[in-house]
Amino acid sequence: MFPGFFGVKYYQDDRKISTKEAKTLIKADQEAYKLWKKADQHNMISGLSSVALIGFVGWSLYRAENGGSQLIPVIGYTATLGISLGFGISANNSKRDAILKYNKNVDTATLNLGTTANGAGLVLSF
Repeated sequence: MFPGFFGVKYYQDDRKISTKEAKTLIKADQEAYKLWKKADQHNMISGLSSVALIGFVGWSLYRAENGGSQLIPVIGYTATLGISLGFGISANNSKRDAILKYNKNVDTATLNLGTTANGAGLVLSF
C-alpha cells in the first residue's frame, strides 16, 4: 500500500493490483477483513463529514454576505473538519493495519504430508 497523488496504490510483491483485487485478497483473512470494513466505514463517515463541511462553509459565506452572526457556522465547520480529518486518518490506519495483519497471517509456513519432486514426503510450504 503506497499513497499516490490520486489515491492509494496497492501492490502484491512487485505487481500493481487494483483496490478490488486487494479487497478480494483481504477477504480470505477474517481479522484483516474486519479492519478493512472498519476502514471503509470510517472513509464513508469522513466523506459525509466533508460534504457537511462544504455546507457549513456555504452557510457561513451566505451569512457573511447578509450581515448575520458567524458563530454557529464557524462551530459547525470546525467540528465537521475535525470529524472528517479524524475519521480519514483512522480509515488510513485501519487499512494499513488490515494489510499488515493479512501479510502476517499469509507469511506463515506449513508442514504437511504431500508429493515432492522425488516422491512423497514431508513438504514445507511457504
